Amino acid sequence: MKQALCKVNEISNEGAKTIQFFGRKALVYRSGGEIKTALSICTHLGGPLELKDGNLTCIWHGASFDSNSGACLKGPADRASKAMFSPTQIEDDTLMYVWGE
Repeated sequence: MKQALCKVNEISNEGAKTIQFFGRKALVYRSGGEIKTALSICTHLGGPLELKDGNLTCIWHGASFDSNSGACLKGPADRASKAMFSPTQIEDDTLMYVWGE
């Protein structure tokens, strides 16, 4: 299964682009030379995430996750939890969600 998410040239070198991902919001951004797609869902209570100071931060309660690995850096989210990323690949200048390929 493949689904187009956005054009690669729409993803800036700083900040994140918010996209719709199967009825949910996701953040698309560049981290360490890679394009990452993180679901905008905090593992604490499901609050929205934003890319802030290089980390994914919950705007409800301040939980913070590493934007590259997804590791929880600061609660109240469980420190063993991780931000959720979507598998993607680039095809013809389009970022594609890819599952089961």
